[in-house]
Amino acid sequence: SDVNPIENARIVFFAVSDRAIRAEDAEQALNGHDAADSSALDLAVASLAGLQCDGDLNASADTKRHLAQIVLRRAVGAL
Repeated sequence: SDVNPIENARIVFFAVSDRAIRAEDAEQALNGHDAADSSALDLAVASLAGLQCDGDLNASADTKRHLAQIVLRRAVGAL
């Protein structure tokens, strides 16, 4: 059993598209799991492969998607 499970996670990314993008698949992967559960975090990060990002003058869509994965990993690691 988890010591301190994540409940009601809400994950939203800004500046990856023309609007805020909610990552519901990542939320579902994390909800009910401890922040230290690496397999749940890996699944949440992997779910961002389908994140609909728009490239612009600053970064390509792939780069923004990759950075979103890094930000998610760091944010959950800080919990």
